[in-house]
Amino acid sequence: MNPHDASKAYLKRLVELIDQAPNKRAACKKLGVHHSTYYRWRHKVADAGPGPKRRVPWADRQLEQRIVAESLAFPALGPQRVSDELRRGGVVVSASKVWRTMVKHRINTRQLRYQLLKTHREPVDPVLVTPIRPRPPGQLKASKPGDLIQFDCFYVGSFKQTKLTTKKIPGRIWQYTAIDVASSWVWIELEASLHNPDPAVASKLAHRVAQDLNAWD
Repeated sequence: MNPHDASKAYLKRLVELIDQAPNKRAACKKLGVHHSTYYRWRHKVADAGPGPKRRVPWADRQLEQRIVAESLAFPALGPQRVSDELRRGGVVVSASKVWRTMVKHRINTRQLRYQLLKTHREPVDPVLVTPIRPRPPGQLKASKPGDLIQFDCFYVGSFKQTKLTTKKIPGRIWQYTAIDVASSWVWIELEASLHNPDPAVASKLAHRVAQDLNAWD
């Protein structure tokens, strides 16, 4: 059930519960629904009856079966060639209709048609798959500060106060982070960019880390 159907089912059940109550206003108050909202939902539930299902005509189903059969009988032929072969047998159908039918039945490429034929022609033996446990994540190790630096970047958010141009386009805030593996020292830069992270900011942070490490040596 998709979210839309679930919402419709919830509204229908809520309306049914309130309809069964002797005092509808008290029931609305108990369920946390205003009585005007209940009456509006009631009309909506009454009007939203199940729509008629579209039935595919018998002639269209027969035509689809002929197209699928012809496509699998001659898997090397494309839509135009299949249309020509059907026309020779007295069935007039356009190449675009043949293509749409192929797409619908997932046989719109030569490879898909040959794979389908191979699956039905050759018996498929069951394969026992042994589950493989994933390896635990490795750990980064460094003996002294400055040997190994980690860099990362993640999206913080978008704020109206961040203006990038004169047209007042709200920017996106990104956090650029550098971590020294040995000492766990962290450098952080918060910068705004229009869409994706800016490589220039990452380069500036790398230079800042190098300058600090050289100064501390």
